[in-house]
Amino acid sequence: MQQNQLVSHQEVKERFAREGKTVAGWARSNGVDARLTATILKEERACRSGQSHKIAVLLGLKDGVIVDD
Repeated sequence: MQQNQLVSHQEVKERFAREGKTVAGWARSNGVDARLTATILKEERACRSGQSHKIAVLLGLKDGVIVDD
């Protein structure tokens, strides 16, 4: 199994700025909560489980598996 390169919170913010994306737009296109995504990017959430885990994995902040219940 190939492991993706992890990025920092700052790198995600810079990527959004380069691509002209908003947190809300990214969240909408990925089917996740925009407020929770913003909280994660502010590093105010541990992202251990649930939707915060899913968001962190999708953003490339965390190595993990997304399991749909």
